[in-house]
Amino acid sequence: MDNRKSFKIVFSEKSEIIAEGFLSILKSHNPVIQIIRLENLAVIEDYCMHHNVDLIVINPSLIINMEKVFTRFRKNNPEISILALTYQLLSEEHEKLFDEAIYITDSYHNIAEKIHRTANTKHCEESHNDDLTDRELDVLKAITKGLSNKEIADHLNISIHTVISHRKNITEKTGIKSISGLTIYAISQKIIPL
Repeated sequence: MDNRKSFKIVFSEKSEIIAEGFLSILKSHNPVIQIIRLENLAVIEDYCMHHNVDLIVINPSLIINMEKVFTRFRKNNPEISILALTYQLLSEEHEKLFDEAIYITDSYHNIAEKIHRTANTKHCEESHNDDLTDRELDVLKAITKGLSNKEIADHLNISIHTVISHRKNITEKTGIKSISGLTIYAISQKIIPL
């Protein structure tokens, strides 16, 4: 997780002792984390409809007999990483429901690593360029170098009309029109190095 940005985690666990310990670990790992503790899947689902959430950590026992609801929730919220906080090994069936499993016997380092890895994986998946095609990515890289439409066309061996079409698609997909904005976008999406 990036220590420089706010990160919202929804957390659901019945045991007060485990909840307090886990929350303490999260806060010490990143003080700008915003943690919302919610009691069950129905409340989480309602909360996520009205708020942006980066990560959910939930005890798998809270979704027993609610697997279909949970699966639907996952399908409707693919941008949210969901980790199981569990006391025992998960069955293969339950393991597939989560992005990662955190065990109460995990060390602080392992917990932090699992959260970091899961959050970054989801972020990379969702940030993979708003479904820009490979050719649109090539055009975007050329734009960030300050090349004109003609220079981009010559460089990529395509027509100027095709370059303009790709630029239009890039603008529609990213919602960004300016060259400086597209450059910042390309850097933040790791399309080009800083």
